[in-house]
Amino acid sequence: MRNTDGHVRVAAVQQPPVFLDRAATVERARELIREAGENGADLIAFPETYLPGYPGYYTPGVEADAGEQAEYLLALRENAVRVPEDVGGLADAAAEAGAVVVIGCNEVDDRPGSDTLYNTNLVFDADGRLVGRHRKLVPTFTERVYWGRGDDADLVFETAVGRVGTLVCWENHMPLARAAAVRRGERFHVCNWPGSWGSGERHLEPERSTDSDVFPAVREQAFAANAFAVSAHAVLDPAEVPDEWRHLFESDRANADWACGGSCVVDPFGSVVAGPVFDDRTVLYHDCDLDKRRLAAFEFDQPGHYARDDVFDLSVRDADGPSGSAGVGGATEVPGAGGPGGVTDEQVAAVAERLGEDPARVREIAAALRESTGKDGTGDGTGSADGGETGQ
Repeated sequence: MRNTDGHVRVAAVQQPPVFLDRAATVERARELIREAGENGADLIAFPETYLPGYPGYYTPGVEADAGEQAEYLLALRENAVRVPEDVGGLADAAAEAGAVVVIGCNEVDDRPGSDTLYNTNLVFDADGRLVGRHRKLVPTFTERVYWGRGDDADLVFETAVGRVGTLVCWENHMPLARAAAVRRGERFHVCNWPGSWGSGERHLEPERSTDSDVFPAVREQAFAANAFAVSAHAVLDPAEVPDEWRHLFESDRANADWACGGSCVVDPFGSVVAGPVFDDRTVLYHDCDLDKRRLAAFEFDQPGHYARDDVFDLSVRDADGPSGSAGVGGATEVPGAGGPGGVTDEQVAAVAERLGEDPARVREIAAALRESTGKDGTGDGTGSADGGETGQ
């Protein structure tokens, strides 16, 4: 983090990818990261599945030509991102810019034998380390043709600018996902989208105003988390799609009109302080005054005095299984952390060091103790059966 005066410059990239061309889009992303870094950006956010583009503008199905959609799906698979093999250039760009980078991609599952694709946000720290990835938990509507359900709960990551949380598109409407990001103390919330759209019968029509459902969600998350929200939206001109795919975008099976941008920045009071910008190809900047977070917290501090851990409890599964993000990084929590009877990661580490014990074993014991006592710590043996745990 280059700034030491209590300000962090954020950048929302609103530029098209080189559609379905991973290598060319990585190079474009590297150039955009370099440009944003030269302009003083400390945190840079890219749109949803920027690498190598959002596939859902084209809708395959039983009425589509089987050969046509097969070629499209195979091209998407061929140009999807493998971690860590395909991200070295992005890591180098983040390090050269000295900026935290959050970029959306189509990611190939790293489990042996699996070819499932995920809608993933990759998070690089300012030194170029890949500190984590977040896979979209629930693909929306026809997105389910392309992506599997996200299999980890990594939402918030420690970075040079502080704790950065990220949710993809309509995850920003999921109450428990939003609450988990708030509970983990995000300082910046990065959300990304394939454009902006209307509601109801106008759902997939472009919406170039804050009437889109996107903007209330972004403003509410910023307010609830006492965070600056950086919202990066996609733009795409079908006329610039590579020749081999352009006919799809001219058919009745595709609609990229709503790839019309809408990038914005929202402050911890829930006010839009930059943008929204529609249609233009740009990088939107804003200098975030961190004192705004402190002032907002005097009124409404959801991670602090507004948390009411004595009444509510949220448990989020750690991503430590074979399909999670182990080895990539990410925040973890003990169920009930911060509440009565709960323990924090820092407390676990201190106890593990004092006892010479594995931290994972300490977490296991802490969780077992938590389950064996009442929510108020009275030891009634009912665990969460009385409604104490929510959101597994």
